[in-house]
Amino acid sequence: MRKRLHADASLCCGCRYCELACSYAHHGKYNPKLSRIRIVKEDEIGVDVPLACRQCSTCIPAEKCPVDAMSRDSNGAVIILEEKCIGCGECISNCPFGSISWSPLVDEPVLCDLCNGDPACVKKCPTHALSYEDPDQFARKRQIKQAESIYENILSEWGIDETEEGL
Repeated sequence: MRKRLHADASLCCGCRYCELACSYAHHGKYNPKLSRIRIVKEDEIGVDVPLACRQCSTCIPAEKCPVDAMSRDSNGAVIILEEKCIGCGECISNCPFGSISWSPLVDEPVLCDLCNGDPACVKKCPTHALSYEDPDQFARKRQIKQAESIYENILSEWGIDETEEGL
């Protein structure tokens, strides 16, 4: 099973270090506009959500590309073949998650390519909101987190203090 980039919005602080790490890894410049990961800020409700290519098994933008300019690399990451891309933007229009953006530097669409299996954004995320792992490992973490939440709710409903002796 190939690894994927996972984002936990509940841990994201909106610092945008991931965007800077990404832009530097790909272009040698610290410029969020050149990043392949985006932090979507919703200030009204105070939420910051990391957004990057989900590396779907069936890549709809690749299917819709009129010149077959999207492929997978040796790590299984969806990539855009710059030499084939005509810059029409069909991939941007057809990504259901809005994960493909336009790069002003290359004047073409870009998406997360997982940094050849070693994502720079994951290494620089100070809150560990980003991880790079097999989907089953990520699912197991989410299940444990959900079980812990249910356990805490039960203790609260029953009026049990975890700090009491014997627990």
